[in-house]
Amino acid sequence: MRHLSDALVFAIVYIDMRGDVEERYLDEHMASLEMLSKMLAQCSEREKRALRAAIERAIDRELEKEKPRMELLDRYRSWMKDLFGAP
Repeated sequence: MRHLSDALVFAIVYIDMRGDVEERYLDEHMASLEMLSKMLAQCSEREKRALRAAIERAIDRELEKEKPRMELLDRYRSWMKDLFGAP
């Protein structure tokens, strides 16, 4: 489950960070992210623990870099807060 949750977290944050989405796709883009969040909110507690751990690993990996990308860290933290209600 670790690799699956890592991949899912990466994909969702990547999609969320895409700033170059054409205007005509923007509504679909946002609707897709909202649908993913709704689906993930229905995960089992075990699945939620795996997702939280994946977000924490992603944050740790980014912080280990010489120049961490603050925008990426902010997105991970924001998504964690939205999904789990935690900072």
